[in-house]
Amino acid sequence: MFSRRKIIIPILFFIIAAAVILWFFYGSKNEDKTTVKPDSSMAIFKEEKSEKTNSVSSVLAPSDFVSAQTKKYENTQYGFSFKYPASFTLGEFPEDEGRISLTIQNSKTNQIIQIYITPYEDSDFTVSAEQIRRDLPDMPFSNFADVIAGGKAKGVAFFSQNDAFGGETAEVWFADGKLFFQATASAKDAKILEEIIKSWKFQE
Repeated sequence: MFSRRKIIIPILFFIIAAAVILWFFYGSKNEDKTTVKPDSSMAIFKEEKSEKTNSVSSVLAPSDFVSAQTKKYENTQYGFSFKYPASFTLGEFPEDEGRISLTIQNSKTNQIIQIYITPYEDSDFTVSAEQIRRDLPDMPFSNFADVIAGGKAKGVAFFSQNDAFGGETAEVWFADGKLFFQATASAKDAKILEEIIKSWKFQE
């Protein structure tokens, strides 16, 4: 049971602290959500103000994906393709029930992007920030933005945490009506993941 005796704070300090908190949440973070159109050049990973999260302004520095040649991955079974940096290698690992795990990595720089693909038959299944927060309440989830991959697959880009990726991650989850995609990279590789998603195409 709370006791008011434990909340004895000088009035001036309280006013200053309240002002700082209001500025932090409402001044520096005008809105926690950004909608990204299919062909938008806008960064899907927004700048994070929290000291616990890497600033995306530095994460989105020019990468070899932009300046170098790219390779193309095409999945004829499920009808989609995307491009990835030529300096990376891609491994495809089939799993049970039609699931596929794709690993895109550069062994010299220890960079890795993982894409997990799960077929589904639920016509009501959608990927949204609200659904993720409801189904996975304990999963770190911040700075989300709506995305549309390949012109039709709706989903969400966000930051999270995963020890397998060394801590903070940049992730994009989306679904096209048949397949659920979960793409994950270290937060420092957010730009590479972003460019992969922007290059995504579905066969007609």
